[in-house]
Amino acid sequence: MSAKFQIEKVSGQFTQQSRAILKEQFDAMPDGIHDVLTTPSKVGYNPKRYAFYFDSVLWQILNEAGRFYLIVNPNTGEQRTPRDTTELHECMKAIYNPVTLTVGNKTRVIAGTTTDLNNKEFLGEYLEQIIADHSAPPYLIEFISYEDWKELHRANAWINFKNTYKK
Repeated sequence: MSAKFQIEKVSGQFTQQSRAILKEQFDAMPDGIHDVLTTPSKVGYNPKRYAFYFDSVLWQILNEAGRFYLIVNPNTGEQRTPRDTTELHECMKAIYNPVTLTVGNKTRVIAGTTTDLNNKEFLGEYLEQIIADHSAPPYLIEFISYEDWKELHRANAWINFKNTYKK
């Protein structure tokens, strides 16, 4: 059994809510030896925000406009389209979240990490711009709304939609 949960410490003390969460989680553990790992959490970041982005938005772009994106191997010059939403995400980060990297006298623009964006920046700027740009020519994608996507999942119909989706 493994669990992931978030706790908060303020002025050297766990908050009341965190104490309740810790107690609940530790009480649910079976007897035995357990590894415990803590990592700092990013303020304003929720990994659940990626569900709609990867499962719907990037999936639609990959299926309807993936041919517009090329990944080029700088050593061989080999070009190919993205194979999956993870590779397409790398393309989107380079376009919609570029970061300038300077080492010595060399400067290069690279893809920034989206986990550094808070939820408002990710959902309100990054994702909205991707949807707006891909709704326009030359892509003309009619994106499924977040509400429709959620409803399809709730009805266990999203996989059927994906399987019958043809472009």
